[in-house]
Amino acid sequence: MQPTADSTVDKLDTLLTNIDRYLSDHPPVSAQLVSRAVDMCAGLDNDQLTDQCDAASDGCRQALELLNTRRVSVLCLVLASFLL
Repeated sequence: MQPTADSTVDKLDTLLTNIDRYLSDHPPVSAQLVSRAVDMCAGLDNDQLTDQCDAASDGCRQALELLNTRRVSVLCLVLASFLL
């Protein structure tokens, strides 16, 4: 059985809702707080801790970028389905 356009849009809408809910339930850490944490790590003169803090900061940034990219992609697919 082939999925209908309506079921595909419904699935995309559900995915969009889930992404929005996740972002609402797990708000990103502010850039100011991350910067403060990195500065505090650097102030402890512990290279390993500084590296771990930098890696965590990069990981948080990348995860947020991926979620936002996924959200925009899904939104574009939903909008495109209305144009077809």
